[in-house]
Amino acid sequence: MRKVFEQMRFITDDFKNQGMRGLSVGSDSIVDELANLTVLVIDDDPSLGRLIERSMEDDARVLQWFDFPKEGELDLTGVDLVMLDYVLPSRNGLVRLQEIRNVSEDLPVIFMTGYGDGNIASKAIELGASEYVAKPFEPVVLRRVVNRLVRAKSDTGRSEPPKLPGEQRARVFQATDQNGDFFEAQLEAFEARSAVVRVEGAGRFEVGDVLSAASVLFGSSKIDFTTGRVEQVIPDGDEEVLKVQLTREWLVVDRDEKKLESVYYCVHSEKGDRDRGELPGNLRLAAIDLAAVFREIHDDVTAFEVSLDRYPPAERVKVEGKFLSYAKKTLYQRLTEAVIQFEEASELACSMGCEGAFQGFSRKLLYPHVLSSPFMSRIVERPIGVPGDFDMLGQILGTRFRGESLFGRLINEWILSNPATDAYRHRVRLLEDHTRAVVKDCSFSGRRAKVMSMASGVAYEVQRYMQNPEPECEVEFTLVDFSEDTLVEARNQFTGLGELPESASVSFEQSSVIELANSSRSGASTGGGWAPDGKYDVVYCAGLFDYLSDRMVISVTRYLDTLVADGGVLLVSNYTTQNPFAHFMGLVLDWELVYRSESHFDGLMRKALGQGNYQLKTDKNGVEVYGIAGH
Repeated sequence: MRKVFEQMRFITDDFKNQGMRGLSVGSDSIVDELANLTVLVIDDDPSLGRLIERSMEDDARVLQWFDFPKEGELDLTGVDLVMLDYVLPSRNGLVRLQEIRNVSEDLPVIFMTGYGDGNIASKAIELGASEYVAKPFEPVVLRRVVNRLVRAKSDTGRSEPPKLPGEQRARVFQATDQNGDFFEAQLEAFEARSAVVRVEGAGRFEVGDVLSAASVLFGSSKIDFTTGRVEQVIPDGDEEVLKVQLTREWLVVDRDEKKLESVYYCVHSEKGDRDRGELPGNLRLAAIDLAAVFREIHDDVTAFEVSLDRYPPAERVKVEGKFLSYAKKTLYQRLTEAVIQFEEASELACSMGCEGAFQGFSRKLLYPHVLSSPFMSRIVERPIGVPGDFDMLGQILGTRFRGESLFGRLINEWILSNPATDAYRHRVRLLEDHTRAVVKDCSFSGRRAKVMSMASGVAYEVQRYMQNPEPECEVEFTLVDFSEDTLVEARNQFTGLGELPESASVSFEQSSVIELANSSRSGASTGGGWAPDGKYDVVYCAGLFDYLSDRMVISVTRYLDTLVADGGVLLVSNYTTQNPFAHFMGLVLDWELVYRSESHFDGLMRKALGQGNYQLKTDKNGVEVYGIAGH
């Protein structure tokens, strides 16, 4: 348990160079609002204090208490603003808020809660909190709230600076300026019909400038817009941040740089020939209907988000809470129903042999909407050839309600609440539970458990075990993956967990389970590369089979089974044909998996392990099936 300090401490300067640069808008700069400000953070998480300090940059002095002072020792002399968390080691933040108000009635206090804690936030406002923020929050959002409070206290009446998101990687904006010069800039945020970009140089652009041939690049995908209009220009040192309004018309470009037009070739499989003409109307209508739902939700949510600034904090938290409750019950259902219709149309397109045309038409309509979601945009821009990208999987396990706008946050939570992502969360729990059971059995027998994860990724299930290890049980984890980048990220994430328990060890090995299986079958050497040493009490390979042929599934399963010790267990898995978002994931997001029915997977397990030597299990929705073989 983290040691609780009662004394005030200064946040170290180690992270000074990692913060955002100050955003200044003429004389009404955020820097001016925060200059010489002393901010007191009351939260037992040191990383939050560092985040807040980076958010304030060099403009404010940030102090942190890890808990509240003892009764009668509260001294807020010299403090200009307090950030108070609800969860504290001693008593909750609502009680501490009342103590602060007993000492100072007008000191600005920002109350911090987790998403979904609307009732707590409302109570905090009633007890005297000046504002509330929901964790996790973006640095620029915090600066905006602090700036508003400081401005309100000084009553300057200056206009509020624009809300700008944090940096996003692998995204580029291209266009031609009014002088006919081509330029390329970092894309910092993308909404359905607008973009925020950072360009080098100052004084180049003005409000009202028209940009031609504007394009937005997400990894290997590209969206071409006819024109864009500069709505805001925000000087930032030797750079400028532009907010660009984009046209409603766009074209999506595939990896081969071929424009996906509105007229397509359609293959009729029953004839085996290719007819030129428009995509059949019923298929077009399914994609148009889904895009219309996204567009209507975007327009409604955006209008609502703009209206929130009119409400005082006490009223705003109630209004926002009611809207979010409405959205989850109504808007999510509308989206899901539209996706189900889209799935039915996709099945028809595949049976007609025109799935490529349907894919192009669908992306043209849907990309600017779905890419507002951090999760869906990450799928589109992920490195090609890296199955199970660790960043995508990390987002599935993390906070779902996130994004640069309320619309982006809503559709992000919606997509991360579907049965396919639920199945992945179930997978992590299942692997962790099986590992714990075997580790305890081995400990009862007086020996150290050995666990191997093939195609491990960053092994979130092992990370969870390390954070809460079984007492007095020793275990040795071996994580094997073919990707060096993934293993580097895995090491970094395990290092970030802090000091690991002495009873557990983790090793990281680079190798391909397919090569190991082929070498084992042929009797050939692995070429001096890593090879397993002995037997393991738990061997699992979850997620890889979604990308392998039937023959390789059988071969890899047989090989992995040879690595299991007596009394141990083998677990392998595959996504099934019961995934209700399969075509949306594949055709729109380009996340193609090899889906197998439960009976098909059963047949592969029977060929690999023999009848009666395994059992099948699925998650509650039947979206992922597991083959579990005990020894």
